[in-house]
Amino acid sequence: MVISDHSIDVTKMTTTREVELKALLDRFTTSKTPAAAPSSQEIKLLAESLVPGQPRAEHALAYLSLSKIISSQAQSGASSKDLQVSGADYVTAVFGSSTTDLDPVAFIPFTALVASLFPLDPQSAQMLLTHQISVSTDKDAVDDPLAILLEAAELPSALQPVLADMLAQAAGTKVGRELIRSRAEEWLRGALELKEDPELAAVCAVALSKLNEEVVPGQEGQQDTDIMEMCNKMMDAVRGSGVVSTATRSSLEGLAVISSRPVIRQRLADDSAFLKSLVNLSPTPRQKGGSLPITPRASIDLDLEAEPADTALCYGIITILVNITSLKAILSAEDEQAAKLRALALSGKRDTSNVAQDDPLESDEAVRERVTRVIKAGGIKALTGLVRADSQVVKAGLGKLCLNLVEDQGNRMEFIRDGGFKALSTVIRDLLPTSDKAQTAVSNEAKVVALLPAAQALAKLVITTPPHLLFPPPVSTTSLNALIPLYHLLCDSSSSLLQRFEALMALTNIATIEPSIATRLVQATFTPIEREGDTMWRSTGREVKLRIFHRIEECLTNDNTLVRRAATELICNLMTCEAGYLEYTAATNARTASRIRLMLILTGSEDLATRLAAGGTIATITESPEACATLLKEEDRSAWSRVISYMEYQDEEEDEDGNVIPVISSLPPDEASIYRAAIILYNLLAYVTGPEEVPKKEEMEAVKEAGVQDALMRILRSKVGPETLEPVVECLKLLKREMK
Repeated sequence: MVISDHSIDVTKMTTTREVELKALLDRFTTSKTPAAAPSSQEIKLLAESLVPGQPRAEHALAYLSLSKIISSQAQSGASSKDLQVSGADYVTAVFGSSTTDLDPVAFIPFTALVASLFPLDPQSAQMLLTHQISVSTDKDAVDDPLAILLEAAELPSALQPVLADMLAQAAGTKVGRELIRSRAEEWLRGALELKEDPELAAVCAVALSKLNEEVVPGQEGQQDTDIMEMCNKMMDAVRGSGVVSTATRSSLEGLAVISSRPVIRQRLADDSAFLKSLVNLSPTPRQKGGSLPITPRASIDLDLEAEPADTALCYGIITILVNITSLKAILSAEDEQAAKLRALALSGKRDTSNVAQDDPLESDEAVRERVTRVIKAGGIKALTGLVRADSQVVKAGLGKLCLNLVEDQGNRMEFIRDGGFKALSTVIRDLLPTSDKAQTAVSNEAKVVALLPAAQALAKLVITTPPHLLFPPPVSTTSLNALIPLYHLLCDSSSSLLQRFEALMALTNIATIEPSIATRLVQATFTPIEREGDTMWRSTGREVKLRIFHRIEECLTNDNTLVRRAATELICNLMTCEAGYLEYTAATNARTASRIRLMLILTGSEDLATRLAAGGTIATITESPEACATLLKEEDRSAWSRVISYMEYQDEEEDEDGNVIPVISSLPPDEASIYRAAIILYNLLAYVTGPEEVPKKEEMEAVKEAGVQDALMRILRSKVGPETLEPVVECLKLLKREMK
């Protein structure tokens, strides 16, 4: 579609028009007092600058000016009345009282203006379209711009695609949909059937698809058929486009709307030619030229350059890809019940037996297959270009797309290899909240909500990928960039339980890179975004500083087994650095006793991985006399008894009096647990029998009462490896020496 051939030739006036537009923009941007409504002549300037085919800079200035005018009118309290008065004058000037001899091309600027106005101010756009122009001799006739436009667009002309685009924009608003259904739907359906102009048909399909998004009771079947027909028309426009035209843009917008339906998502994914065409519309960065040949070394980051990315185009592409690759949302019980009631209300049925049936197109297997097809079409490589769009909304969509692409572990190495991780890193960097005072709390809150999917994608990659393959060298420095987004994932009040679990797992892997990173993690403080109504943080009127280490410890008592396990494993890994070790061993720390007691209790967890991590923590800290002293002060139950239970893999029950009844499990003892328990026993015995001032007699009586020696002998007679037997033998030597 080439509308510019019929557009007003203003190439010689481009410079003058840009100057006028900048002056108009300045008037509504820099004025300290509410600026007066634009004149009819200024509205004409905007309209002519918004005509398809005009220079991009001119078009952008005109749209930005129109947006500023709308917001300025709203802030001044005048709403859109003043603008509507000026617009009415412009309508009269364009259409007048006699329009029969006018060329349809003359209406293009007005139509383009209304198309841009509908998303910004639907009421004003509707007013311009329905403004009474003259009193006709036929009292039943409608004399307004919409009637004239529909009549003028009956025959092929450059007005038709512009009018179709205007109706597509109108269909995105409630007042616009009502207007189209009552007066313009017939014209859209007629233009839809024009085989000689497939691009016009595609834009009409966009408008009609938006109309069908509102379910009309009793017409669901016909609407589904119409939606699929519209989908095919829009796919044709994307598939067959060598360049980005108005039809392509509109089709992307329409497909973004209807691809929320499972059947449409599957239809799009099944067409490999469409997917490739869609991905190929992404901005393609090119390698910068130079005087020397480029050495193809993986360690060198090649600088790329490209034309400024088209934000609207990128948003359409990303939205479609996100819809195609998204798993079905997991609803809470309340949300699931609400969805059933909503479906019941829309279907008009009383029988609820079939309302909540699972759609096979939304199964995990179906989604995995769609993700595979998107990757084969080049979806990962397209991220490099899409990330150049300078828009927070686009970056938020990219974060979701990255998460969808790495959901399956089998895709993660390909994601890293094809540049997906580099694009994800850019998204995270741009979405991180800043401490800039110019950033409001609301904007930072929006950033964090947008950041969480991207941070979750990062967590998944960190969990399953060796650090040297994920982070560029030096790994000990570049891996630190992952900490802040993972802190948000762990601490934000809107993050899900799964996100917190994955944040803990990722932090565990990063902490193992080297002790200095573990130290940083132990000492880290973090300022979470506080939201109105949050119960997670109590507002004190000042900035809340949260220690990440304390947040990790809170997860030790979480009801979810996996979260408890991940938190315990992370604490265990943090004991490798001095800062973490001191948190559990310093005598001056008021939290030490409660921390050690909780970890000792976790050694009796039903989850083996949790038991092992808790045992590893206790084994590490009992190298400290302070920790041993704290353990032996346990009053509810002796530490010796707990360690023996841990060693012999015993479940525990309580009788009516609250006394512990050990129940020997039928499962064979776990050698890793035995090894950890033996190390703990050795450390405790070394402390009791050493030079420290402890009540040795009382402790040795407790050792005898707990049956430590008998338990060690049973282990000695069992089939365990030499590494496990070594600490067992050392414990027996200490006992033998002390009991002489």
